Amino acid sequence: MRRSLEYCWWRSRWWMEQATRRTDAVCHVVEGVYAYAVEQSNAEQKRAICWAAQWAAVRERAKFVLNNQLSNVETQVPLPELVVELQDEDERDDDSFSDDDEEA
Repeated sequence: MRRSLEYCWWRSRWWMEQATRRTDAVCHVVEGVYAYAVEQSNAEQKRAICWAAQWAAVRERAKFVLNNQLSNVETQVPLPELVVELQDEDERDDDSFSDDDEEA
């Protein structure tokens, strides 16, 4: 998951770099390219933030297990079940990244 988050942040920066690359076109085309790049950058940032929030409980549990449980096998205590609710891919696409959120 860490790599997925890093990719989202890298892609966001990449889009912002693309925003200013097209300087030889007509003014309204340059503005359109800039607006599109900013929109894509924002979408990548939202995706990274959403994924980080959804996976926070799993990451905390993994840290606990790595730091405490695996260091001494003889004293391992059974961990309580971790329940993580994730949305279906289709629900996330419709809800999380809609333009309606920006207008409100």
